[in-house]
Amino acid sequence: MVNGKTFIITYYSASDKKTITRDALWNDKSRYWLSKAGRLLCTYFDIEANDYRNASDSWTIRHE
Repeated sequence: MVNGKTFIITYYSASDKKTITRDALWNDKSRYWLSKAGRLLCTYFDIEANDYRNASDSWTIRHE
């Protein structure tokens, strides 16, 4: 991923019980990481919500 580039991320949200698709931005605070529980996470900036979100376990990314 490249800082300052936008993309579309799609993943299943267990809390919402549905598939989520968001316009996102990769920046200095974005990252891939492993939670203490051992889950793979992707932190990204949600453009519409103007805040950071986490996708967990499995996701797809499309570049615009």
